Amino acid sequence: MKVLLVQPPVFGLTVKSRIIEPLALEILAATIKEKHTVKILDLRVEDRFEEELIEFNPDVVGITCYICQVNYVKKYLHIIKKVNSKIVTIVGGEQPTHAPEEFNFPELDYISMGDGERSFPELIDYIENKNRNIFEIPGIVSVKKGKLTFGSPKEILHDLSISPIPARELTEKYRTFYKFAGWHDLAALSTSRGCMYRCNFCTIWKIRDGIVAHFPIERVIQELQMIKEKNIYFCEAHSFQDATYSEKLYEKIVEYGIKKNYMAYVRVNTAIKHIDLLKKWRKIGLKRVFIGIETITDKRLKNFHKATNSDQNEEAVRLLHDAGIEIMSSFIIDLDFDEEDFEILGEWVKRMNLTMPIFNIITPLPGNDMYDQNKEKLQKISYEYFDFNHALLETKLPINKFYSLLAKLYRDTYSNNLSDYVKEKLGYDDEKMKKRKMTGELLARNIEMNIREGK
Repeated sequence: MKVLLVQPPVFGLTVKSRIIEPLALEILAATIKEKHTVKILDLRVEDRFEEELIEFNPDVVGITCYICQVNYVKKYLHIIKKVNSKIVTIVGGEQPTHAPEEFNFPELDYISMGDGERSFPELIDYIENKNRNIFEIPGIVSVKKGKLTFGSPKEILHDLSISPIPARELTEKYRTFYKFAGWHDLAALSTSRGCMYRCNFCTIWKIRDGIVAHFPIERVIQELQMIKEKNIYFCEAHSFQDATYSEKLYEKIVEYGIKKNYMAYVRVNTAIKHIDLLKKWRKIGLKRVFIGIETITDKRLKNFHKATNSDQNEEAVRLLHDAGIEIMSSFIIDLDFDEEDFEILGEWVKRMNLTMPIFNIITPLPGNDMYDQNKEKLQKISYEYFDFNHALLETKLPINKFYSLLAKLYRDTYSNNLSDYVKEKLGYDDEKMKKRKMTGELLARNIEMNIREGK
C-alpha cells in the first residue's frame, strides 16, 4: 500500500523559529517501509497537501497532532475524503493520546494512542488484510458514525530496542529547513522517552504514565554516525536523568570520535547534581541546555510540583555558566501576575545573565488539573490559541496590560547587557548581542499581535 504521513503546520511564530524534524513520523515510517511505499509530507515547509494527495494517491494517510494543530487536522481530513473517500485516515500523537474524544470527526477512521512501534504496523497490516480483531491492537480507537470504539489500552514501551532507526531519508528534501533557536544544520535524536517528575502544568509525563525508558547506547551511536548534520537536538523530556547511562554514552562518543554540537533538556536539580558530567559533555560539544526554571519563588515552585527551589535555580545557572554552557530558560507567566511580578522576574533574569529566556503563559492542556477544572470554558476557545502565547483564562491585570508587560519583559531581558564573564564564557561578541536584541524584539512583537487581534 501507499502510506502518506503528515506533519501539520504550526500556528504563530513557533513555525518561524523552531522546525524540528518529525522524528515520530520517521520512526513510524521505518516500521512499515519494507512492506509499503511510504512518504512524509512536512507542511511546515511546503504547503501542498491536496496536490500531494492527488499525485501520490495514497491508500492510507496518517497525521500527527499537537493541541494547536487540531483545526488543521480537521481541515485536512475533510480534504482527504473529498479527494478520495476510500483513503483510510489515522490520527495520532500527543493530543489524540490525551483527548481522543475530541477527534470524533466524520472523516476520521482511526485514532492511534501511545507508542506506535508495534501498534502502527499492526494497524496498517489490518487495513490491508482485515485478518484480525482490530481491538486487539494496543491503543487503537475506531471512529465510525459518530461513535468512538476503544479496544486494548495504549502501549507504553519499556524496551526501546524494538524501535527502528528513524527513516530520515524520507525527510531529505526538508532537512535544510530544520532549525531551533538559531541552530541550523540540525537533526533531532532521542536517547530516552518519558519523565519521572510530576510537574502539574506538564502533560508529557502522562503520555507514558511516568515510565522512563532509554534507547540502547549502541543504537544512539549508530544514529549519530549516520546523521549528516553537525548539530544535534536531543528530543526528549529530560536528558541526563540517568547519569550512568549518560556517562556511558559520553564514553562511546569519545571512543568513536564523533564530532557534533549538542542541545539538550536538563532539569535544574540534574544540572547541580551532575555538573561534572555536563562539563565532560561540554568538551565533546554540549553547547546549550534548555532548562525549565519556570518561576523564581518557592511558593509557585511548590504549587507547580516542580521539586526544585529558588536557591537551586540560581545555583544551576551559575554552574552552567561557569562550565561555558548556554542556557535557554523557560518561565511560566501565571494569570495572577501583576506589574510587580513582571518587574521582579525581569530583574532576576537580567541579574542572572540569562541569554535566551522564554516566557510561556500558563496554558491548561488536556491531561492536567487546570484543564479539567476549566474544561467548559476552554472548549469554547479555538485550538490555535493553545500555543503558550495567549492567556486562555481571565488574568488579574486587564488583558492588554498583561500582554504589554509581557512584551516589555522580552524587550528588557534581551536588550540588557551581559556581564563580561558570561560574554566570554558563552562567546557573545557585539554581533551576537545585536542578534539577541533582534530576537527579543521579534518575540515582543509576537505578543503584541494578541493586542491588535483582540485575543
